[in-house]
Amino acid sequence: MDRHISRLSLLLFAGDILLTPLSLLTATWLRALLPFGKTLAEGNEVLPLPVYVLAVVCWSGSLVMSGAYNFDRPRRLPSRFTQLVTAVGTATILFAGLLYLTYRQVSRLQFIYFFILTLIYMTGFRALVLLYARIGRNRSILGPTRILFIGAGTLGREVLKTIKSYHASNYQVIGYLDDASELQGQTVQGVPILGTLDDLLRVVESLEISEVWSTLPPRAYDKLHALIAHLERFPIRIKVIPDYFSLALVQANVEMLGSFPLIGLRDPVIRGLPRMIKRAFDVIVSLLLVIITAPLMLAAAIAIRLNSPGPLLFRQIRVGENGKPFEMLKFRTMVADAETMMLKKMQEAGGMNSFTNGLTIRA
Repeated sequence: MDRHISRLSLLLFAGDILLTPLSLLTATWLRALLPFGKTLAEGNEVLPLPVYVLAVVCWSGSLVMSGAYNFDRPRRLPSRFTQLVTAVGTATILFAGLLYLTYRQVSRLQFIYFFILTLIYMTGFRALVLLYARIGRNRSILGPTRILFIGAGTLGREVLKTIKSYHASNYQVIGYLDDASELQGQTVQGVPILGTLDDLLRVVESLEISEVWSTLPPRAYDKLHALIAHLERFPIRIKVIPDYFSLALVQANVEMLGSFPLIGLRDPVIRGLPRMIKRAFDVIVSLLLVIITAPLMLAAAIAIRLNSPGPLLFRQIRVGENGKPFEMLKFRTMVADAETMMLKKMQEAGGMNSFTNGLTIRA
């Protein structure tokens, strides 16, 4: 797989190096052809060679740093386009700064034409290359990665669904292996069950498997260790997807501690700088709303005080993010000690079941 990926990356890199000066040359031609802007001074119609060199350095460097040539994991086409736009935008800003310090004779219109053309050329080039690679990938530069799943449970099916959602993915799922007798001879989302885990070596060798992905539950890891030992003599990759994500209450987060993966099952939904910004936004907006609604809240407090005795505010413990309790405050809308009175009525009515049944009948 590495060989195919490097070929694709090199092809795109070489194409971008050629498309960058071509875009600049086309932009220069359009600047002279289109009836926009002032007439260029004599000598500025043709850009010097160093300008082309600067453009190639800025664009190639920005694309490399953005990971635009990284195809070791599948990404959706909109994500790749966003990545390309970001890289081209970064290169444009860098190029503008360098031109300001060196060759200021490049006109603004010419610069805008160049930005638009590079984006169009590189997007079209990538679309054609990826389309060709997908249509004829058994013979093309981007050979398929033939994957065998160990485990056809819920996790394995979710991973397969995710792979299918990446239309530009180079992954080709060949089949599943699972010990469940009821699954033998069946298909899962169009992918066949090729046998049990004992058939692993036979399937890997006969079907030219590139990678083996384990989606087994933790209770089957002892058997997984034995299977990995048997696969050592085959030049294939082995990947393990841990079945811990179903335990996450909100979302799971994976990070590395040295060589050890840490899987956070109850991490905050928003972390880092976005969390700080949200907290500041909440505090500022809350203070503004308190000030704006102060007259209305004062009127509500007076009405509560005149209507019935007792405290103005109702206090109650609620459960917040990650199960952390906090005290909630709100204006009292019931009589004081309403909870105690309700429990007493429930007891007088013959217990919790009678009270609940009464509520059900009335509903």
